[in-house]
Amino acid sequence: MINDLTFCGWRVHSELSLPELCKWTGDVREPDVTISYADSRVCCERSSPDAQPLSLLTHVCPDGAWCLNVPTVGKFIVRRGKEILISPTRFASAGDLRLFALGPALAICCAQRRLLPIRATTMVRRDGAVAICGEPGVGKSAVSLLLSLSEYKLLSDGLSVLVPPAESRCTKALATHPFFFLWRAATDALGIVSTELAQPRQCLEKFVCAINSDRFDPYLSTELGHIVILVRRSAMSTSMASLVDAEEVFRRLQRFVYFQHSHHWSINTSNVFLSLKDVAATTRVHTIAMENERDAAKVIEDLLA
Repeated sequence: MINDLTFCGWRVHSELSLPELCKWTGDVREPDVTISYADSRVCCERSSPDAQPLSLLTHVCPDGAWCLNVPTVGKFIVRRGKEILISPTRFASAGDLRLFALGPALAICCAQRRLLPIRATTMVRRDGAVAICGEPGVGKSAVSLLLSLSEYKLLSDGLSVLVPPAESRCTKALATHPFFFLWRAATDALGIVSTELAQPRQCLEKFVCAINSDRFDPYLSTELGHIVILVRRSAMSTSMASLVDAEEVFRRLQRFVYFQHSHHWSINTSNVFLSLKDVAATTRVHTIAMENERDAAKVIEDLLA
């Protein structure tokens, strides 16, 4: 069965069930991205014997395709930003496959399309968007969920996709899926009963929290006005500082680019870091040293008021 879905405003045809993505309601054009299953021998033929190792999980094939090899889950071959082939292991669960397809595989797809994939939650309101970055578990999704209780709407969580500034001289953010991914600490802090939420991967203490469909536009592309970097600290108050030096902004933000430690970024897709430099030079960036999620959400609301 082919699922007709949308991601970043693209039409996606997927053999893998991806209930996290919205149904495609656009025209009848050919799909922009296809996700399909492949025999393991096909994946091996495309990724060897001349594949260049990049890390324990990824390498680039002679034809420029990327191979994401996830132990116990399977291989994901991504080609030209248009095709994702999945060869699952016999141990892989549907949740495992969805988790890596919606994250690393689509991040590679975006990079191949000269877009900037970053680990962030992006929220939007009538006058633009704000991307919220931070280390895993710092509280990005929890802070964003609190913002969604006011006038903010979710644009993306986990993987945020940015269109680097070109002639418009502004960075754009694209819509991905209408779900928050919350760690157990976040559900506990917000008083959410985690047992009532879906869990994408059993070995992770992470849960899926859906939002109302009327508060999500899967085809939205909007100007990114601010990037906020959250830093957890043990203090009695939450404080914010704005970063003005472009090099310092670039250094801080590169930690949140997908696969930022891969040798491949610097050699074969240097356009990703060039795009990041453009984003750093044209977007207002702030750091928030947060004591708790509610105070951080209030600081962000005041910042953008």
